[in-house]
Amino acid sequence: MRRQKFYQRLVKWFNDRLVPDLARSFAWVAGGALIGSVGLITVYIVLRKLALYKVYFVEEWSAYLLVLITYFSLGYTLIKRKHISIDVVVSRLHELPRRVLRVVGGLSGLGVMIYCLKLSISFFIYNLESGVVSLSMIHTPMWIPTLFVPVGLVIFILAILRYSLQNLIELVDYLARKG
Repeated sequence: MRRQKFYQRLVKWFNDRLVPDLARSFAWVAGGALIGSVGLITVYIVLRKLALYKVYFVEEWSAYLLVLITYFSLGYTLIKRKHISIDVVVSRLHELPRRVLRVVGGLSGLGVMIYCLKLSISFFIYNLESGVVSLSMIHTPMWIPTLFVPVGLVIFILAILRYSLQNLIELVDYLARKG
């Protein structure tokens, strides 16, 4: 019984504190990157039009910031349940199959994202070890923008794990009430 209480507190801490706080922090970084990107592009346009001065890294770096913004906000978006979802089939199911489908879907998504994480880490390591740089005049090391993907995916995986745990707990509670 004592061990069960410990696991319940651990899952509650994971679901209610750790993952939401991490996801929120990364969403703030993504928001800062969005503001920075807009500011960078604005300064670039003003310099190009008024001073006839071209800054060569702005287009490239704004694209890298877009990668950061996308991946760093995935976990927070899932926690807030703001991802696009189509519930046409799921909404027509009875409660038990719907709950089971949510758990299976969450675990399936978790498996896919872990595989994507493995691939993104391999790509990051390749860029880091081989010293690949961008083709622009700045020669940005490509390991920098490729690092944004696995870091963002880790937070997203934690959010999917949180989603799956919540749905699993709800399924077990539902089965306990029915049984």
